[in-house]
Amino acid sequence: MPQFFLQHLETEIGFHRFVQYIFFSQWDKLHRHATAKGIKIVGDLPIFIAHDSADVWAFPRLCSLDKRGLPKTCAGVPPDYFSRTGQRWGNPHYDWTQHAADDYSWWIRRLQWLFRSVDAIRIDHFRGFEAFWEIPARAKTAIRGKWVKGPAANFFNALLRQLGEIPILAEDLGVITPEVVKLKESYFLPGMAIMPFLIWPEPDGNGYHLPDPQPNTFYYTGTHDNDTLLGWLKFVKVKQPELYAGALAYAHASPDIPLQELVRALVERVMSSAARVAMIPAQDWLCLDTDARMNLPGTRAGNWAWRLTGTELTTELAQEIRAVVVKTARN
Repeated sequence: MPQFFLQHLETEIGFHRFVQYIFFSQWDKLHRHATAKGIKIVGDLPIFIAHDSADVWAFPRLCSLDKRGLPKTCAGVPPDYFSRTGQRWGNPHYDWTQHAADDYSWWIRRLQWLFRSVDAIRIDHFRGFEAFWEIPARAKTAIRGKWVKGPAANFFNALLRQLGEIPILAEDLGVITPEVVKLKESYFLPGMAIMPFLIWPEPDGNGYHLPDPQPNTFYYTGTHDNDTLLGWLKFVKVKQPELYAGALAYAHASPDIPLQELVRALVERVMSSAARVAMIPAQDWLCLDTDARMNLPGTRAGNWAWRLTGTELTTELAQEIRAVVVKTARN
């Protein structure tokens, strides 16, 4: 079958080979330039792969598929902050027994290839290695799913054995259990913390729970799945004033502070935290509104459209960022 496609789709295959050659040539040049400047690039590793991907086509035995090659179950997450019906991603689940049988060689190759292009890797949906949300393939939403145990320590022991201690960041957001925390801490993996999610009023009405991330943490003002900090502040100021008051308390700011100044104050608070790394999206350095949001989870349209044009990266912005980095001793 592969030979058939090589013969009959030679032109299309050649085109994609050429496009990938151009991309990786340009990326390698960028990576070398960043390395020369002392800049490290963090890559992203989605835990799941698409059903129509080359990997599922080439290695169907590694996925949980029926005789027709269709997913028996699909991936997603249960109802949460973003969606009352959860998120049904549609990716097929892995057959972890098959992966374990050859010592996770597909994963080893996948990581080795990615480390050619980046210096550290953020593993998306880390909790899925401890337990994953299994949704019936015919279900239209994620509500009917259930938690199923993943490979957990067996997987990470295989990585250590074959790759050594590699720089991995665990995306540990969402429904996190003690088992997930134990798995992450067993391998000294840094986790993630999102500042707006960590502010809430205390039950007794006296004060707020304010963020205090652990040192071994990547601390964000927001990720690609969040509204921008300015957009979030505008929303909670009107819709959830108790959270807005918490943001003011966290920034040590007065109620009459302009929103753009509050964004700057919150950025500085994240930068001055004890977290191992502070992560500030470009949108928050630029104080951009909701129209600069990257992605709205659970939706298919209107996402991933915002881009930096280059004109926003001014000398004044660089000086401002440098001043905050120096003030907060981030280097």
